[in-house]
Amino acid sequence: MDTFLEWLQNLPIFVTIAESPSVWGYATVLMLHTVGLGWLVGLNTVVNLRLLGVGKRVPLDVFESLFPLMWWGFWLNLVTGVILFCLDAVHKAHQWIFGVKLLSIALALVVLLRERHELARQRESRIGAEVELATARQYAWLSFALWAVATTTGRLMAYVG
Repeated sequence: MDTFLEWLQNLPIFVTIAESPSVWGYATVLMLHTVGLGWLVGLNTVVNLRLLGVGKRVPLDVFESLFPLMWWGFWLNLVTGVILFCLDAVHKAHQWIFGVKLLSIALALVVLLRERHELARQRESRIGAEVELATARQYAWLSFALWAVATTTGRLMAYVG
């Protein structure tokens, strides 16, 4: 496995990005990763806050349009995250905290899908008033926790083995 990881991180494209003194190298990839994170988690936070009762005068239907935008943020993060991994694949693959980060992201995405399902269910069952969203509220709190773990572990990867 380490042989593959060494080969991967020594590919010319990743060596160039890692060693480039230009702002268009590592700094740009990291900046785009941060933008994708802000886009995904920021919009998910807006949905979570609404599910928790903030802005009750705004219909829940409005928030369904945010999900495609969240997926754009996810795909940007996926691409830039793979690049960031490949820049130091041997080290990152052996970090326990990297596994925690990936697991928390996977679980947060499952919760995101469940939130969307709950919004759709609410839309279909609404008869003039908002139905009880207890399950969606639980998903909102879980989403906050999982994204907090994902962002914290992502940041700690630079400091923790």
